Amino acid sequence: MTVKTLDAVDSAIDPKEFFAKYVQTRIPVVIKGLIRDEGFKASRWVRASPYTHLGYLSKRAGHTTVQVEPIHPGSKQFGTDAKRVEMKFSEFLDGLKQEDGEQRYLTTQYSADSEGLHDDGEKEGGVTVYPPPTNALRDDFPIAPKITGKLVLQQHHDFHDNLYCLLAGHKRFVLFPPTQASNLYPHGKIDNIHPNGLISYKHNVVRSDGLEAREAMRFRIKALGEKIAATKGKREKKLEALLEEAIDAEMDFLVEDGGDDDFDEIELDGEDGDEEFPEDEDSDDGQEDTGSAANSRSRGKGKAKVTGKEDDEDDEPSSFSRIPTSALHQHLSLPTTAVSIDSDPSTGFDLSKVSTPFVVDIDPGEMLYLPASWWHEVTSSSPDNSKSNVHMAFNYWFYPPDGLKTFDEPYQDDIVWGYLRGRANGMANGVEKAPELSLSKRKRDADRSSKKAKKAKY
Repeated sequence: MTVKTLDAVDSAIDPKEFFAKYVQTRIPVVIKGLIRDEGFKASRWVRASPYTHLGYLSKRAGHTTVQVEPIHPGSKQFGTDAKRVEMKFSEFLDGLKQEDGEQRYLTTQYSADSEGLHDDGEKEGGVTVYPPPTNALRDDFPIAPKITGKLVLQQHHDFHDNLYCLLAGHKRFVLFPPTQASNLYPHGKIDNIHPNGLISYKHNVVRSDGLEAREAMRFRIKALGEKIAATKGKREKKLEALLEEAIDAEMDFLVEDGGDDDFDEIELDGEDGDEEFPEDEDSDDGQEDTGSAANSRSRGKGKAKVTGKEDDEDDEPSSFSRIPTSALHQHLSLPTTAVSIDSDPSTGFDLSKVSTPFVVDIDPGEMLYLPASWWHEVTSSSPDNSKSNVHMAFNYWFYPPDGLKTFDEPYQDDIVWGYLRGRANGMANGVEKAPELSLSKRKRDADRSSKKAKKAKY
């Protein structure tokens, strides 16, 4: 089967040109070279001599605790249901130095994985801003590179644009646009494909900017509270009216969503999808990915994945494809090391309607911009003359822009995104958390009492 290739641009591209050609059009692109920002020093994590970079990482971040995924014993793939193991980052790095050691994968570090690590990584509203081990490496990278312009760094994990920076190893990406969702057999049921390509699943409905409705309501309340604190006169009264409407809207949402009578969770203090196939890896070479990155998210190996959960009997994320990687590779006539296992439904998938994919090879020192909800399968390999079979990638994740009209205003919801951008800028300048906001207790109690009375009528 024929395949398509992506454009390639230099990493020195002007951010406005990058936005116009690729972010606005929602098209992936290969970027030659790594981030040009002065503060980007992640290249020091990789050295010419084998494994010396692991010593630097161990010294700087070895004390952090991470969640590591072992390779699946049957499929020889990552990105499976294999139970993750908690260990010190230094222990994980030591394992990479062993030629015939156990194959491990430093997978996505969600906030739930990092409980008890308050000394190592700050948290904001339950979300880890710097997931380990990046909490100990923050001096080695800017919080947001200039090439991404006005996009807002995300502090969560799903449904976001990705800037993938490859530091070591070789990657082959097989990419399909979001419009191919119905032909790729996702585990979850699709609620909507937004105009910017973001796929919303019925188990977890999100807006076109990647925010859940309730989440956006809470940010709006905080944004308005912050504006009121800095405003006086007639505009203050207008903002107070908007704030009251925002609080009412959230309470209405809770009522309609079947929430309980306790509205105390409506606060004013600071708080806080990609579709994919697991990564296929050559089991003979024993490559590993560290995925050490700002909000890093490394991909597994093997079966096509696309993400969330649709029912209690399906443990795979909604956006994971049901198509086994081996079947996809065979259909596309691509070299593969993916192994079919008995539990894989290797037949029953009609791939005749699948569009021609983009197949992209990424080498160390290159990047890939991948808009939200592009389906991707990733295969890792190492050159025959490689001195190291360690794979390392650094990822930035950004809320998917849904305004797409101008470089300066890539998001539609000005109030919410003005607040989130300010908070992101605060973190970039060393302020970890937005200042606390408050309303008078009497006003909040009055609003809640009014809403509880309203709920009683339902």
